[in-house]
Amino acid sequence: MKLLLLLAVAAIQMELSATQFGTLSATGDINISTVPITFYGKTYTLLHVKLGNKTEVCLKNDPSEEDIDCLVNNDDVALDGVEYHVSVQSVPLEPDLVNIKTTGLGVVSLKFYNGNTWKVMSTKVGGTEMDTWKSPANEYTYRDLSGCRVSGGAIKPGSEKPSAEPCSVERCSLSAVFANVPACGPEEVCQANNTCAIPPVVVCTVTGSTVIGFHGAEHSVQDRCAYSLMELEGSASFKVIAAFRERWRTDVPLLDHLILSLPNVTMYLEQGGRVQVGGEALVLSSTAKLMHGVELSKDHTGVTAKFPSSSMTLFFDGNSAHVAGHPKAVEGLCGSPSNPSWTTTLTAEKSSFSLSGCEIQSQDSVDSTINCNRSTDHCNLMRQPPFSACHEHTDPEPYIRACTHTLCRYPSVDGVDCHFLEAYAKACSLQANVTLEDWRSTSGCSPPPPPCQQPCSDHEFCGEEFNSTRCFCRALFASKYNATQSLGTEHITPFPLLALV
Repeated sequence: MKLLLLLAVAAIQMELSATQFGTLSATGDINISTVPITFYGKTYTLLHVKLGNKTEVCLKNDPSEEDIDCLVNNDDVALDGVEYHVSVQSVPLEPDLVNIKTTGLGVVSLKFYNGNTWKVMSTKVGGTEMDTWKSPANEYTYRDLSGCRVSGGAIKPGSEKPSAEPCSVERCSLSAVFANVPACGPEEVCQANNTCAIPPVVVCTVTGSTVIGFHGAEHSVQDRCAYSLMELEGSASFKVIAAFRERWRTDVPLLDHLILSLPNVTMYLEQGGRVQVGGEALVLSSTAKLMHGVELSKDHTGVTAKFPSSSMTLFFDGNSAHVAGHPKAVEGLCGSPSNPSWTTTLTAEKSSFSLSGCEIQSQDSVDSTINCNRSTDHCNLMRQPPFSACHEHTDPEPYIRACTHTLCRYPSVDGVDCHFLEAYAKACSLQANVTLEDWRSTSGCSPPPPPCQQPCSDHEFCGEEFNSTRCFCRALFASKYNATQSLGTEHITPFPLLALV
């Protein structure tokens, strides 16, 4: 009985006239330097055939090398001899070998003679078994012996093994191309224990006049300028900017609107859920609309802007803003998500979108309606249930300080005293997917009325009156008329700009 073992040679440099044949009746070597064979990523020029009860065909480049890369017969079948034929010839593609894409240019043929059935074979690299198979009787069996060679042995095509590099794998492609590739997915990061994991969501909040960074750092804005919350490290092609303006008091700035500065386009997220691009208001709904790489949507709670390229979401309800997700190489007042020790200043992050003269600060007269003790008690509600359900996920202290910092200087109008509690609840929801039940009823905070239906002018803001909303004059604009008492004696008296017409 004969067993035919064919080793096809891929496209390599060979002498077209090289052909040899012969017979081995005992263990011996076959020179295949004219048609070298690549075995699991390493090229060989010599076959060492071992005949006996356990037949092996080992590939070498020198007779003195160890027999570690071999094809092995596992049936313990004694052989009578082997006839070999080494020739240059075209070998067509074999349909069973789907990963072999090139036509072979040479063949090493080994015919083994024995009196029994020879069924089971395996391959070894470095003494380690790589593959084993059983040949059906009277049928040809084709096996792909390509692969990738690495320091720790070999890798079969389409497989991988752990790498010495952190969070990496050594991968052998289906076409037997080796690469050391990251093991972590696009949303994952490498942990200290060399494992991949999706990092926790980080949240940066702007509420009142305070920016609370990804790691809890606080920046208290004292003027009416615009500041960069976040931008790509080393690039000005992408920025999220928060602009602050006065409302009832000239000396207390509050978050007014957001600016998304993108390549060749600027978007403005304003009160009332309005988004302007190029001077035109967009019509948004709960169905996301993709514009300039940003997914924009809107519901009764506010506007959401998603940035798929940076795994980041921006939410703005007209009073507070939140940046949440897994932003990586960014910096600004929100901080650096990957570096808690990174710091910056308001001066360094002041934006060119700031209005002229925005840095000029005013000082209003004392408002007798402001009760700091009462405001402090109200802000401290964030230390109690139901807010305590968020404490292990989101630190309430920066939100409490932002709350008292504003409410001890600003009147309790327009639901501003509830904006800080709402901001904390939203931050917790974004960071830990925790929904606080009944926080409004336990805190005495009614749901906000619908925003102003008509856009307010640049000298106005949208405020509340009798459980509804309308546009009111900003304090600085109104004070020009209050100085001459042409529009009343107190600049915090609500009046619409229409009264001036």
